[in-house]
This record gives sequence, C-alpha cells and structure tokens, in this order.
Amino acid sequence: PGCEHSVTSWLASWRFIVEEEEMECPMNFCYMLLFLQHFSVVAGLYEDQVGDFDWHQSYLGRVKSVRFDQSSHTTKRIIVSAHSNVLASINARTGQILWRHVLEMSGSIDALLHQNGALITVSRGGRLVRSWDPSSGLLIWESATPGSQQRDSPQWLNGGVQAELVQHPEGKGYIVVVLSGYLLTAWLHSGGKQLWNVTINKEPGNGGYLMSSHGDILYVAKLRDRIHAIFHSYQLISGQETQPSQMVSTPWLSFETSSCLITGHHFLVCVDKVTEAFHWLSLNSTEKHLFEMAFVQSLGDSMIGSSPMYVSHLGHETPNYQEFLLHLSTGKKVVITFDPVTEKPIAKKTFELNQDVQMATFGDMTILFILSQKQQGLLDIQCLTTEDLRELSELAQTVEMPDHVGAPKQAFVYLFHKKDKSLGYRILLVTEDCVVSLIQQNGRLLWTREESLSDVRAVEFLDLPISTGKSHMENLFIELATATGDPVSLFLQRITVQLTQLQMFLGSLNGKQEDELEDLTIEGMSRDRFNLRKLIVVLTSPGKLFGIDSQDGKVHWQLYLPDLKPMTGIDNGRDAGVYFMFVQRTSEHFPHPPQIAIVGSSKGQCSGSLIYFINPLTGRLVRPDILSEGPCLPYTAIQASLLPAEDDESMRVLLLIDNELKAHVFPHSAAALEAVGLQQPAVFIHTVNCSSGSVAGYSLQSRESERTVELIEAWTVKLQSDSKIIFHAARPSHEHVHAQALVLRDRSVLYKYLNPNMIAIGTEATTEKGGVVIYIIDSVTGSIIHHAKHRGVRGPIQMIHSENWFLYHLWNPRQRRYEVAVLDLYEASVERNDTHVSSLDPSLSPKILAQSFIFSSAVSTVSVTLTEKGITHKAVLFGLSNGAILSLPKMLLDARRTVSVAQEASEEGVLPYIPEVPVRPIDIVNYNQTVSNIRGLRTAAAGLESTCLLFAYGLDLYSTRVMPSKTFDVLAEDFDKFFIVIVLLILATIAAVTARLAKRKLLHSQWK
Repeated sequence: PGCEHSVTSWLASWRFIVEEEEMECPMNFCYMLLFLQHFSVVAGLYEDQVGDFDWHQSYLGRVKSVRFDQSSHTTKRIIVSAHSNVLASINARTGQILWRHVLEMSGSIDALLHQNGALITVSRGGRLVRSWDPSSGLLIWESATPGSQQRDSPQWLNGGVQAELVQHPEGKGYIVVVLSGYLLTAWLHSGGKQLWNVTINKEPGNGGYLMSSHGDILYVAKLRDRIHAIFHSYQLISGQETQPSQMVSTPWLSFETSSCLITGHHFLVCVDKVTEAFHWLSLNSTEKHLFEMAFVQSLGDSMIGSSPMYVSHLGHETPNYQEFLLHLSTGKKVVITFDPVTEKPIAKKTFELNQDVQMATFGDMTILFILSQKQQGLLDIQCLTTEDLRELSELAQTVEMPDHVGAPKQAFVYLFHKKDKSLGYRILLVTEDCVVSLIQQNGRLLWTREESLSDVRAVEFLDLPISTGKSHMENLFIELATATGDPVSLFLQRITVQLTQLQMFLGSLNGKQEDELEDLTIEGMSRDRFNLRKLIVVLTSPGKLFGIDSQDGKVHWQLYLPDLKPMTGIDNGRDAGVYFMFVQRTSEHFPHPPQIAIVGSSKGQCSGSLIYFINPLTGRLVRPDILSEGPCLPYTAIQASLLPAEDDESMRVLLLIDNELKAHVFPHSAAALEAVGLQQPAVFIHTVNCSSGSVAGYSLQSRESERTVELIEAWTVKLQSDSKIIFHAARPSHEHVHAQALVLRDRSVLYKYLNPNMIAIGTEATTEKGGVVIYIIDSVTGSIIHHAKHRGVRGPIQMIHSENWFLYHLWNPRQRRYEVAVLDLYEASVERNDTHVSSLDPSLSPKILAQSFIFSSAVSTVSVTLTEKGITHKAVLFGLSNGAILSLPKMLLDARRTVSVAQEASEEGVLPYIPEVPVRPIDIVNYNQTVSNIRGLRTAAAGLESTCLLFAYGLDLYSTRVMPSKTFDVLAEDFDKFFIVIVLLILATIAAVTARLAKRKLLHSQWK
C-alpha cells in the first residue's frame, strides 16, 4: 500500500522537468515509460499494523561466555556468546538485545576474547577467527586458519580451543593467538593481518595442547596420553622458538582419568583421580622441565576421605588467575594456589557442593565471590580477599530470587568504582534452567531473561475456559432438561434458572466481576467470541514449563521441574531428546479443571521415567492418588499415547509402554480400565525402531479383574537391512476432513482415500550411492500400501500427512537442488458403501498420484494449517532455513498437475505443471520477523473457520494467524456498516409503505 502514490508523484515530477526542457529528448521519455511498465503495486503491511495479530520474541540460548564491555560511557553493554552459536550484545540496564548474530549452524563459538573495545570470536574448532565492533556488532575482519581443512587434529585436553588476546609488546594494539590442533597462528587485531603461523610437531595418537602467554613469550604444552609431554616457547611477534623444545615423560597422564590446566603464573597443573596424585611444573623455568608430585590428601585435612575429580579455572576473564579450583568426589571445591617462595601447592579454602566460587579483579584488588542458595528463593553472596581470606562484609548481600528459578550454575562478576569511589560490582547469574539475571550490589534484580525458551521441546494449545457463571448456567439448563417431577415444580425451577440468568446479565452490565474459581481461570485472560485467544503450554529442554498467551506472548505462569530432562534413546528419527506431553482433559469439562500429562527422564534421582500431572491454567502440579509417593515410575517409558477412552470424570486415558513392552494406563482406576475395555477392539499401537529398521504393531487387551492392560503383537515389518529410518509421520488426530471427495467436471466423483491408520516411514540407504525410500503402512494390519524410491537423494526428510496426501522435502545431490514430492491417494473406481473406514475390511488398493517439484530453499520443518471444520483450503507451511515461514496453497502442490492440463481439469482448478515452486514475498507469513534456527511449527484451529493459529519456535518464538482462504467469514475492516444500515432502513420503510398502500388498494377494490 502506498506504492501507487509514490509512482504517481515520481511521474508528475518527471513530467514537469520534461516540460521545462521543451521536450528536447522524446526518446528518453519513451525509454522511461517502458521502464515504468515493470513497476507493479506491492501488497504489504503498514508500520502500525506490525504486531496487531502477531508477536515475535528473540532469545540467545544457553549462555556460554560473558564479557562486560565498558568502551562506551553512554550505554553499558554485556557481550554474550551462547552454545547455540550466537554472539550478542545486551543492554546492561534493561536486558534488551542491542544486536545479535546467529552464526553458522555447523560449529560453535569456541572462544570469546574481549579487552578495551577489542572483540574476537574463534569458531569451528579454531578454524575461523572474526573481529567485531562491540558497539554496533559489525564484522571488521574475518580470517580462516591454514589448518581449517585439517580433519586429523588431536583431541583437546579438557575440550575447547586455546585462544588469547595479548597486548602487543611494542604497544601496537593487540595480537590474537589461536592454537587449533597442532597449528599456532597469530594475527594483528587492527586490520586482521596474519603475523605468523607455526606447525607444532605432529605425532599420531591421542594428544592435546595447552597454551599460555607471559610478556612476549608464548608457552605451548603438548600432552600425549600415557607417553610424554613436550614444551615449546615462541616469540609473540615473530613466532620463532626461544629455546629448544623439552620432552618430559608422563606415564601417569591419562586423558580418561586426568585433568590439566595452566595457571596465571604459568604453572602446568595436572591431577589424576585414579592415583589421587597432584603433578605440576613451571613453564617459565630456565632449568629443565620436571614434574613435581604430591598426593592430594597431603594438601589439607579437608581432602581426606575424598578423591580428586578435575581442576578448573577461577573466573572467566583472561589472563587466568594464579588460584584455581580442585573439584573433589564429595562435591566440595578447594581453592589451590602456589607458594611464591617454595612453589608448592597450598589449599587455601574449601567450599561446599552448593557453593559457586568465582574471582574478579579491579586494579590491584582481587576478590573471591561465593554464591550459595541456602534456601529456596534466597541467594547468599559472600566476598573474601584472596591474600588473607578476609571477609568483606560491606559487599556481602542476600538476593531474593523468584520461586520458579533454578539453582545457580554460572556467575560472571564485574567490579567497578562507584561515584563515591567505593567498590561496587554486578553479577550476571546463569541458573540451571537457563535463566539469565543481572544482580546489583544492593541485592536487587535489574532484569531477567528466560533463555530456556530458545530450546522448546513440546508444545500444546489449550482453549481458555468460559466464565464460571456461564459454565454454571449450562449445568443448570442440562439439569433442567433431564429433570423429572410435577409440572408446578418444573415450572418453578425454570423460573429460578431464568431469574439467575437475568441477575448475571444485569451484573455484567454494571461491571461486576463474576466469582471465579481459582483452578478454572487465568487472571487477565478469557475466551473471546471466536476463540482466537488460547493458552500455549511450552516445555523446554531444561525441564521448565511456560503458560504463554497466544495473543501477545505474555508469560502468565512458569514452573521448573528440576529433576526432569528429555528422554534420550527414543527412536523418533528427529531429536536426540524428547518429552511426551498430552492434554488429558480440556477446559470444557466444568467443574473439573484441565490437566496435562508430561513424561520424561530423570536427572539422576529416579532410575525410571518421571510423570507429572499439571493444571495448565495455574501451572500447579496435580497429584493423583496413584502418584502419592512421587512422580518416579518403576520403569522406563519408551512410548506414550492418548487413548480415545475417557473415565467418569472426562479424563482421557494415557497409555505408557515401557522398555519391556508392558502397558500402563493413567489414571489407573476402575472407570478408566472399563473405558479401555470398551474401546480395545478399535485401539492399535505401533512402535518404530530406527536402529533396527523395523516397525511393529500391537493390539490392546484389558483385564479388568487384574486391573492391567496387555499388548499383543499383531504384525512386524522389517525394512531394508542396508538402510536406516530417519523420519516417520502420522496424520494429526484432531484434524477434521470436510470434503470426502472431489466432484469432477463430468459430474463423477473422485473419492479420497481417508484411511486414518496410515503412517509414513522414511528410510535412507547407508551405502555410498544413497537413496531414500518412503513407505506408507497401515498401522492396524501392517500392510504396505505404497512405497516410493528416490535414487541418489539424501536426507534429512521433512514430511507431513494430512487428509489423503503426503508431502516430503529432500535434497538431490545429483542435481544439486532441493525437491518436494507429493503423494495423493484416492479410492478406486468402486465407491465404498460404509460410513467408517476399517483397515480390517479394506477396499481395493488406492489410486496413487505422485508429482515432484523443485524447491528453492532448505527446509527445517513442515506443517499444515488446521481449521475447526476443515472447510477452508489447506495451506502447507514451510519453516525455511533462513528463518522465514512460507505458506503455499495445497493447490500449488497438487499431484494431479500435469504439463498439458485438460480443459476439464482446468475448470476444476488444476493448474498446469511447472517444475519450480513459485515463492512470492507476499507468501512469507512472518515478513521480516525472522525466526532463527526454526525447529517446529505448531498449528491449532480457532473459532473462525477461516483462521488458523500458528506458533513457530526455534531460537526465537513467533505466533500469528494464518488465513489460507482469506477471511471469508469476517467482514472487511473497510466495510461500510453505516451505509448498509441506511439502505436497510430505507428498504424497510419502502416495504412498510408499500404494504400500507397495497392494503388500501385492496380495500378500495372491494368497495367497487
């Protein structure tokens, strides 16, 4: 909108200039007219329309490294790198993202270096070095190390890449030094000029490297597993070795049981948990390098009865401190330092398991910070001097944390001088549930960021409940309709109900709020007329739940389950860890509150699986009688599904299958088992084993006398031995199908093959030639309905199944392009004579129509729109790798499309076949609201048939409304209601006057 005005103004201005020049160049005018013919009106959004029906939230991911940037006096920034390969800058006062870069998906940020306005990141195993502007986030220079193609680099000791930002000895800024594998490279920070690179002697076998700098000397220690250690020293400016390398035998050093680091005073320290020995040597010693050894128990009485586990640095800034942490098997931590005279290790102080120890320096003062959570919601901060361990009571404080926040996991401390010249500090705290908080010295939380929302694992939409008064009135009318008695009592009961209804109506007019039940409502949320507002229940990887408003993205409640983690080893072909989350009871069963069931693994306190029941309206745990002893199950669940059976309280039965293929139902009541017994002939379960490449089907058998449910194997399909299952898809259980057939031009009917029991299995060949095979299997009988083989193509596969069609996206390396294939299934020429589909009494083999298209982009996930009655045309939603969400009508991906479309088919709306799928900018649902690293699209039906609610999640969250067939059931915004009212009034007046005149005429005719 608005393009017509701008083009017209341009034409008018140009015409005025031409008239002033008295048409000296008529040919230029013709050329301009030809050029303007390529302009077209663009459809888009006005700026004030952004956010009316959608919302977007950006996140960083699980925080890895933090640096406090003070290069600007106006804006205090915090530079953050995350495990999701994100580099970002946060406003230290508000917590808002100033700028963010989502780097390449392959790899991660291995090192974050920052000093006095210099910002360096090292990525992809040390192979890629970048320099950034901290204020704007602009990339200054980028360089790849010569060893970027090395694939046989030794493994790292303690993991990670060795990198340092060292001040130039001649005062020319900073030098960036990166040790990647056996390659040591140095760059000048200003301009990115490579100064030198050195290849350290390469030896076969398992090895690791440690690096440290001192003045203009670089020390490199090469450690070999159970063999020896080689020490090198290099000039920082030239890269020349300062002295010959030295080799020291280290038969005690094992990468499986040992841990090593280099302290700030250049001591190489190693500890072995098997021998319980402590080894160290000085790298800058002029004498021959020799390891000294002492047993850990000899360092102090606090270490008696425990064995060492590993060592770690104190603090996160460079250079490292002289002190370091020794972690013991009991969970305790010991601060170790070296005596400056004897150069012997000394245990300075021991801390408990729940205490996190960090160190920070400001000027000549170095302070030890101890953070501990003594009780739920209170964080205690103590400060000690490193010289004499004197407590600084003026810096100690207790911070009140929110109830839904987990225990502290990482702390990043920044010291500074206040206006009164006293010492102050800020602490960026990262908790177990990925919450990032900034703590002021006065014990106040400045801001909090819920970064766990960047790793969503399960999503469910929940309809908001109607008001309690309306629910009560519905129950009264139901009781009135089923009541029995004499006519007088029934009449009085009806009058009472209607008076109650009138009283409620008058109360709503006066603005009085109805009494709401706490477990059945959400403060500030109510169901709208068209059910466009819903509650989105989100479960994240750390085990934290959120209740999010679909209208504006507001979080209404949070619940952290500290012992819950995703289930690994589940063969779903997509994720390494998943949760099972189901809505057992919706909000439509007043007075019973809704309920959600969650199944996951335990972080260690439970040997089996965990199951939680939660009220999604309040975010509170619900504990049925069967779980009175806790959520821990005595078995490990491998699959979960909701059965169509309900108990006497409208609770759908949840079926769990353990690793021994035994069935368990929740709730475990007589009513639930009775409902399962009634539904068991129509219930079949299938399991997919990706590792073995097999699919199995089971039937249920309920034993009410023993109150158990058993699985009976019905069929097993073993797929090709030289392939692996990489994806499987089934039709959504809540999908509605409106049109069961297509009416052709000749008045014949083409019936859809609507078998709800179909599942699709995608396998990829493990051979070099590759290939993908798609199997369509009936999950009740195990019969293979159809299979399609794609030679030479590769995964990953993104697939959906809706109504009678399948759609999947894959990569064709031979043609170097992405492709989308569509399978449409129709009934044979003989029509079914029954109203329900039964796999046990199948019809003739379906007619398969297949077509493939060229797609222009990589796809991360695929979904399809859902509406209340299924009348609206389907649209396929593609989550593209660039963060865009593409909505394409299903008619563009119709398998009936051919190159030469007959006239009959064209009149039915079938388009001629074009290999390329057109991607128009107007089809991008999220316009410029990019959803980075998108992983899932979840859709839900609204009360309006034309509208589908969409929730996209990845590194970011995005929610909007999708109208595949436009808003055909809603009046347009510019609809002239006033004019229609006037026309109706005029027509009504004319009708009344005409009726009056007709009666008068009829009366006069009777008197003649």
